Amino acid sequence: MESPLTTRAQDQGALLETILTSVGDGIIVFTRDGRLQHANEPAAQALGAASVAELLETPLRDIMERFDVMDETGEPFPIEALPGRLALTGEDEPPSVTLRFRIRATGDERWSVASARPLRNGSGQVEAAISIFRDITHLKRAEEAQRFLAEATEILNRSLHLDEMLTSFAQLAVPTLADWCIVHGRGADGAIEPLVVAHADGEKVRWAEELGNRWPPNSDDETGIGAVLRSGASQLYPGITDEMLLAAARDDEHLQILRSLEMKAVMTVPIPGQDGAFGTMTFVAAESGRRYDEQDLELAQELAQRAGFAVENARLYAKSEERAHAALVLSHVDDGVFLVDRDGIVRLWNPAAETITGIAPRNIIGRPVHEAIPSWAAVEPLIPIGETPGAGENPVQAVPLELEAGEIWVSLSRVGFEEGTVYAFRDLTAERRVDEMKADFLATASHELRTPVAAVYGAAMTLMRTDYVLGEEARTRLLEIIASESDRLTRIVDDVLWASRVDSGRLTLAIDGFDAAQLAAGIIAAARAHLPAGVTIAFEAPKSLPPVAGDPDKVRQVLANLLDNAVKYSPDGGEVEVRLEAQPGRMRFSIRDQGLGVPLAEQARIFEKFYRLDPQLTRGVGGTGLGLYICRELVRRMGGRIWVASGEGPGSTFFFELPLAT
Repeated sequence: MESPLTTRAQDQGALLETILTSVGDGIIVFTRDGRLQHANEPAAQALGAASVAELLETPLRDIMERFDVMDETGEPFPIEALPGRLALTGEDEPPSVTLRFRIRATGDERWSVASARPLRNGSGQVEAAISIFRDITHLKRAEEAQRFLAEATEILNRSLHLDEMLTSFAQLAVPTLADWCIVHGRGADGAIEPLVVAHADGEKVRWAEELGNRWPPNSDDETGIGAVLRSGASQLYPGITDEMLLAAARDDEHLQILRSLEMKAVMTVPIPGQDGAFGTMTFVAAESGRRYDEQDLELAQELAQRAGFAVENARLYAKSEERAHAALVLSHVDDGVFLVDRDGIVRLWNPAAETITGIAPRNIIGRPVHEAIPSWAAVEPLIPIGETPGAGENPVQAVPLELEAGEIWVSLSRVGFEEGTVYAFRDLTAERRVDEMKADFLATASHELRTPVAAVYGAAMTLMRTDYVLGEEARTRLLEIIASESDRLTRIVDDVLWASRVDSGRLTLAIDGFDAAQLAAGIIAAARAHLPAGVTIAFEAPKSLPPVAGDPDKVRQVLANLLDNAVKYSPDGGEVEVRLEAQPGRMRFSIRDQGLGVPLAEQARIFEKFYRLDPQLTRGVGGTGLGLYICRELVRRMGGRIWVASGEGPGSTFFFELPLAT
């Protein structure tokens, strides 16, 4: 019969065994010679044994050879520094350490907090050590995942450029989550395109890119990237077998290369987009030897989810940037551009459109186009619509637009697209005015030439007649007609030639100092010789004037032209006054008449080519419309300026200034 003491000891042993079995921490007891005396079930599982009995039969040295022991940073941890080894040396409270254990056979990693205490005999000698290790793998991986995703979020906030962002995401995964990270996208034609390849070794990246170009994934593959893109469902391969490689290889060379990669595990997850999967991220464990599980897949999916957000942000940014660039371009082009949606509402009106029409954006954007442009209903059907944008491809129509400020002529083209119609137009008002003035010039020049030619021809034919004898007075009168009309023809031809020289840039100037009063006096004397009845010329100038810098011949032509105009536009007679005044640094010439005057609305245009105040010759004033244009160009090229002033009363005053000689 057992004694009560023996029974109590057995009961305590059973209780201790129950406690050791029920706790979650792994517990082992080992002697100084490396023999395991005790272990619980969590310890057997953590150390890769099938049972506690199997673990106890295995020498501790053999057990430790199953693992690579590392510290938290991944550096090798010395075995002699383990808490259990320190406890065997007699250290009563060895410090606890956090360790990473990589199972060499599978590549799986576990995290543990290890602690130990020495077990002493009755004499105080250390006979064994009890080692306790708490598995914190789940906690560490969660912490690692949080740090990993925090970095991913930082990337998301840091970059809005798609290529840069995807590259950063892939590089983040290496080597934290994978040895390789490859991002694929869906091309416009549906083909799968490699976007990013990341690996710690740059040479391997270049090699992998070449590999992907030679054997790209197919969109109709039953597994892998093509299947994930179609289905949007992730795929996890915790272990890669040779049978899998045989099934994936395209040919023998491809199989050989796949085998050389020594892939241990693969995950492929979709990158979500608005219209299904934008692409995929593939994570490959190779040389590290790690294996993937569901927790790794969840982390990969979360990373891809954030990459999907980043892709959408990048796309939105790219669109907004594209629109900003388009708006910037539209704000600087000279052509007016506006967009009318399918309901006829103006949605865009660029600055050039405002400049050309005088219509501010606030007065037209958001309104039907015909409300802001009353003549639009009549004009719009005249504009042919183009199919695609492109220089020279779409027809252009010149049309008038009736605006509040008056009529303008524009060349209009349009291109339709899904959201409406884009119109582009250019102001042709000035060109049309020039065309009209050219037409007036041709009509005027024809008239101007026909009159003197007819006079010369008639006088010459009369002089040639032999059927009667002309008196001396009649003969002299006919010769005077030929001479004066020939001079008139010469001046017309000269105007045309001078305008041609000015336009072609063949005009040459010989700038020199000259006496303005002497030059003006000579021109006035010549003009007085053939003044019409009722017109007089007065000349006023100080006795002493500084010399003027200019080309005397060109100044003579300008002054003669202005004086001739003053006389010509004084059909009812009156005094023409020529005045010279020295201004600071300049000499001012003024020619005042008491003739027809220049209406205020016309004063800005009279120096334009072909422009004439009396194009219909209602007052009998002829001319080519080139004289004032030539004057303006000559004065401007000599560094001066020319203008006109005309008040309420009759007459006008033309001014021009030239710099003084230094």
